[in-house]
Amino acid sequence: MNVVHLSNKTVLDFDIRVSIGSLALLKIRDIKILAKPTTIYLMVEEHCVFNCLYCAQARESKANFENLSRITWPKEKFGKVLESLITHRDKYKRICFQVVNGRNYFENLVSFLKAMKEVNLNVPVSVSIREYNEERIKQLFELGVERIGLPIDVVSKENFSKIRGGNYEETFNKIIAFGREFKGRITTHIIVGLLEMDEELINAMKDFFDNSVLVSLFAFTPIKGTPLEHFKTVPLERYRKMQFVRSLLFKKIPFKPIYKEGVLKEVEMDYKKEFIESLLNDLAIYTTQGCPNCNRPFYNEKPNGPMYNFPSLSTIENNIISSYVSQVVDGKVIFK
Repeated sequence: MNVVHLSNKTVLDFDIRVSIGSLALLKIRDIKILAKPTTIYLMVEEHCVFNCLYCAQARESKANFENLSRITWPKEKFGKVLESLITHRDKYKRICFQVVNGRNYFENLVSFLKAMKEVNLNVPVSVSIREYNEERIKQLFELGVERIGLPIDVVSKENFSKIRGGNYEETFNKIIAFGREFKGRITTHIIVGLLEMDEELINAMKDFFDNSVLVSLFAFTPIKGTPLEHFKTVPLERYRKMQFVRSLLFKKIPFKPIYKEGVLKEVEMDYKKEFIESLLNDLAIYTTQGCPNCNRPFYNEKPNGPMYNFPSLSTIENNIISSYVSQVVDGKVIFK
């Protein structure tokens, strides 16, 4: 179907930002990419009304507004993007809207979703949005959205309002409530490395999974022009531990975390060494985890590493287990 047949042709002239990897995949830009995205990433609006200290799009950010995390998102006309989405339908498995709470964020998102529904791309759609109005959430599902990401980002209760803004308990409880109401259709994002304790992070992941909210982990990425541009990145071995614990929660495998001075040192499980090793060697847990077929290449990483979320199994390093595990014995994993 040609997009000129849309009932609302004005949406074709709307600007939309597209991740640089998605532009390459859609043949809109001739760019060499090291890892192909499996999802097309589109960004709605810019210059957010909120003021998260880590975000390039924050209200007081001095970062380049073409950026979100480490990725560049050039502007294109939506009509051109929609034509390419139709033409290259066999190149991707999902479309994800990253919504910045700018001036007309919700109205523009709805216009884009209606247009895509009209041309019947027949592809799963995700929306990542800071939105807690139940009627709006329902409207997005009615427009054909398969999954909605409601990011918590910061799980340090003490630092949530300072780093992200808002009330932790209120935000957390809203996401939990939507997880219960829309079972299997809500995702949340947690950024590891924003002053949270290991126990806070693990407890938050457990609460989300227990209430049908899928957890996707990001590693904190300092962005030039943001207040946290000189903040330290999360140690890689700590991130690996959290990827492993997340996999246990996702698979509903019971375990007991052992902490020392707030740091996760061991995981106790009522299983033999061989089974525990098989869990650690499930290499998929070190790839990007979130909505199905989302691999977010180099969202947290420089192409030369270190890699926090690998975009595919073939890119995973050989020594990944030994990089963060000290010993595996019957009933226990001991971390470095």
